[in-house]
Amino acid sequence: MRISIIDRLIGFILLILLFLSSCTNSNPFWDNLSKDQIFSLVQDNHEFLQECIDTGDFEKVKQIEGIKDVYSSEKGSYIEFYCGGTGLASSSSYYGFYFSPDDVPLAVAVIPTEKLVPQDDGYGYNEPKGDNKYYTERILENWFYYEAHY
Repeated sequence: MRISIIDRLIGFILLILLFLSSCTNSNPFWDNLSKDQIFSLVQDNHEFLQECIDTGDFEKVKQIEGIKDVYSSEKGSYIEFYCGGTGLASSSSYYGFYFSPDDVPLAVAVIPTEKLVPQDDGYGYNEPKGDNKYYTERILENWFYYEAHY
């Protein structure tokens, strides 16, 4: 069996793409901040973030490197700052932080908050007979880190 030049070129291109995707900054399957980076982001910007919450203007927040989007809950019980994720489809993880006006840890995912139990330095949920997980931890008063894995 003879390999054509086009087949070699395709293989070379795939090899380059594989190499590039292994680099953190260019990986299309991993675009999130780490837990430590999220903690630092909130600690360094919490006054500005609070000002944006007070005014309801979140456009400037999206200019902070690492914040990809901002969501407000329907009932106003929290404001979520999404900082990226990893994986594809049914094997995905999401990372970010949220503002809890009542200073209580919340589940900003598809699980009810009352299912959170103390875990490590925060609160977590591990789906019985499944692989869905959620974890949240206080960063500062009213500010919490979260990660959700599906």
